[in-house]
Amino acid sequence: MATANESVPRDILIVGAGVFGLSTALSLLSRPAYDASRITIIDSALVLPNPVGSSVDASRIIRADYASIHYAKLACLAQEHWRDQTPSGWGGEGRYSETGFVLTGDKGQEAYVSSAMHNVQDLARAGLPMDISKIQELKNREEIRKAAGLPGVSGDTGYANWNSGWADAEKSVAHTIQRIQTHSNAKDRISIKPGYEVARLIFSPDSGQCTGVTCKDGTSFTADLTILATGAWTPSLFNLQNRCLATGQVIAYLELTQEEQNYLENTPVVINFAKGTFVIPPQRGELKVARHGFGYRNPITVEHPSTKSNAERLSKHGVSVPRTDTNIPVEAEVALRDALAELFPPNVDPASLPPGCPTSLSTVSTRPFTNTRLCWYTDTPTGDFLIDWAPLPASKNSKNTSLFLATGGSGHGFKFLPVLGDYIVDAVEGRLDPVYRKLWAWPSNEKLEKEFGLAESGQEAIDVVSGTSKELHAFHECKDGSRGGPKGMILGEELKKGTAAVKPLQAKL
Repeated sequence: MATANESVPRDILIVGAGVFGLSTALSLLSRPAYDASRITIIDSALVLPNPVGSSVDASRIIRADYASIHYAKLACLAQEHWRDQTPSGWGGEGRYSETGFVLTGDKGQEAYVSSAMHNVQDLARAGLPMDISKIQELKNREEIRKAAGLPGVSGDTGYANWNSGWADAEKSVAHTIQRIQTHSNAKDRISIKPGYEVARLIFSPDSGQCTGVTCKDGTSFTADLTILATGAWTPSLFNLQNRCLATGQVIAYLELTQEEQNYLENTPVVINFAKGTFVIPPQRGELKVARHGFGYRNPITVEHPSTKSNAERLSKHGVSVPRTDTNIPVEAEVALRDALAELFPPNVDPASLPPGCPTSLSTVSTRPFTNTRLCWYTDTPTGDFLIDWAPLPASKNSKNTSLFLATGGSGHGFKFLPVLGDYIVDAVEGRLDPVYRKLWAWPSNEKLEKEFGLAESGQEAIDVVSGTSKELHAFHECKDGSRGGPKGMILGEELKKGTAAVKPLQAKL
């Protein structure tokens, strides 16, 4: 069989029950070559779907609207699956809603939006499942306002893509787990085990190969192949040397009346890429507002297996790690409320409202938040995924056949849930499409220095280190062109300034 291993791994351990891990398991189950393999999925959460995972939330945007044609094409293929509204389909039972997507940019900051529009138009002309008649250029603020169907407007130009929409993330992950558990090939050979938080990877002192993981409760899981799909927690488990960075992105919710819910649930997702702020149509009486930005870093020092001696020796590295026990900082609250005030102006003329739009929406920007959270991205310098065999810490020059990385979602991985696993397993087997193999490959130290000017050490404790010929910077922000908002924020520093007040939604009798 054409895998990176000469033989099919008998025991496969997938660490992480999010989009990357679950989709990989589903693809493995669907391939006869792995019929004799035992598959174990572990996750740190006590219950699944993981309530603090980046894959789990009220909603995620489903779009093919990318400045990169390669992601646009892949997302377009994934959307075919989301549109399956049968009960067992990816979009069935309310898991997907195609209400459209309005993308805007401020004057002078429209490059990403313009490239995305041309890409989806090109995909439609090439015969992919994209209806070009549903792609509408928006040349001014009034056209944006009409397309969004909201009282206000954010951005100066943009376009609407009525082929796009949003998915209920939590329901979709739960559906994926159900697909795995009820798969015809799952019986007696796959197990999903929540409540196991990995402390460290295990490496053989003889071969340097990864042989599994040890958890914080002392439990060990051994495997011939370990697939690390731990999202924003990955850099704390394996030294990713400036290749991945955990960044906290802000989300808040506020309560709506039934009349407001009925109106807004049929409006499109709206995002201003210059600011990074967006709103997604509500469900269950709550409106979601968020920011797709450069995020907060939460730097600490951790120990990783050393690359300079045997695999059991540890060395210290600075990384950013997720913190999930706090409300969003006041800086974020101000930004989100400013975004809401643009889209729902407090002093709007009732006569100017779109037909059927409730006048009560003028108070949206000042309402209490019912909940806030930080969603932790696994950013890479370019926003490209990292799906590749990892260089082993001390392999004694042997080829890695035991540790595979499936991470680096960079805040846009969820939409690929129906198809991503097939691409990951193709990469494991060494037959991934060359375009994506190059896009998702482990960046060499030389590439980091030449293309990104990044230090090899990956230490968060310093911002600049001296290189041989120039200053090399540590990786602090994703530069894929889609981010907005302030840069360089440290979570601890922002939390000292205060956090957003929250008034939880009361249960309705």
